[in-house]
Amino acid sequence: MTVNYVIPDPTMEASEAKPASSSAETPVLSHRRLQTVEDLEAERPVWEQWVAQRYDGNPFLSLDWHLVWLKHFAAPPVRIHYIKILDQEEPVAYFPLILQRQAFHGVMVRTLRYAGNMYTPVNCSILGVADAQPVFDYFAQHVLRTIPWHLFRGGNLPPEHPGPVELDLAFRKAGYASYLLEDRANWVYQGEGGTAEEYYGQLGRRLRQDIRQAGSRLAKAGDLQFRVATGDLTPKDVEDFRTVYNRSWREGESYPDFHPELMGVMARRGLLRLGILYLDERPIATALWFFEQGRGYAVKMAYDEEYKRYNPGKRMMWLMVERLMEEDGMTFFDYLKGDHEWKKRWTNTRRTRSWLLAFQKGPVGGALHLLDQRLLPWMRRSRFLDACKRNAAKWLRKRRERGGASGRT
Repeated sequence: MTVNYVIPDPTMEASEAKPASSSAETPVLSHRRLQTVEDLEAERPVWEQWVAQRYDGNPFLSLDWHLVWLKHFAAPPVRIHYIKILDQEEPVAYFPLILQRQAFHGVMVRTLRYAGNMYTPVNCSILGVADAQPVFDYFAQHVLRTIPWHLFRGGNLPPEHPGPVELDLAFRKAGYASYLLEDRANWVYQGEGGTAEEYYGQLGRRLRQDIRQAGSRLAKAGDLQFRVATGDLTPKDVEDFRTVYNRSWREGESYPDFHPELMGVMARRGLLRLGILYLDERPIATALWFFEQGRGYAVKMAYDEEYKRYNPGKRMMWLMVERLMEEDGMTFFDYLKGDHEWKKRWTNTRRTRSWLLAFQKGPVGGALHLLDQRLLPWMRRSRFLDACKRNAAKWLRKRRERGGASGRT
């Protein structure tokens, strides 16, 4: 079945590119574009094996994550460019990319990036080889010429895996202007197989006190129950998650069905850990986690604002960490996106992310490069010109709001 959110690109008639080289010293690389769900499903054994072996089983790199994400966020006019790199017909890498028109300094341009958005904590290619540089070189020299892009934007790139440095170098070797910068960091806990009690003892005195007081206050307030849904996820669990989320300080979800569907997928994989805290049978706090290979991933947390005085968020967090350490053997957990100070209190390692920006070599890419690297920095040094730039950007936004942004790519 061909799905409407994975569509052929009219600029690329052939499904397979010519080999990069036939010399004995250089791998004979080629590529194919995966255009349907069937195409992606056919790659499942290899894709999932690489994620398990090379990426610690990270759920956000799994094929299931990508399929759910595409279903919810990749409707036309977004164009899908999931690229499979082969060495003599054997897969060596996957590049999960999308192409869409996005604003860059107020100008709408064709932007190529890894498939992901605000819900995606990590973006990268999936590699099956140790020597990644030839793969990225081939991508920059041969794949990019088949895609009508103006700007490449890559955020949340993980330096702990091959990719950011190699991709930047490949862009430069192919003649593109490329910049690799430090992106926002995130916080993780890296333990050594200790118990939950030992972890608790490592926390700060104030945090331990808050956890104890929250538990005592909640116990005095009524009957306190804690549930963790895994493969036994029920519709009521999902509804209780929604209820807490809607009563929390968080703004309403723009895509309210994304995480509930993702819960079902991860439950079937055995990766779901959905915690719900009940007070007199009323859900008052929730925490959505995934768990794989001894690693926990804190996806979403929320509590009912009506019960804020009881500090249910901290109690919920401790119950989840305790449960995962004691029953699942968790030795590592990741707070995913966000360099927030409160996350530091629960973790022991600040981990950086990378940001990559590259410009096409044509006139549009050249103009964007000049704008980004020369004109705008010069304008920012001038207060008058900076004010003109801000006013021009405001005018462009209002014009798009009135007429609607163009959907063409």
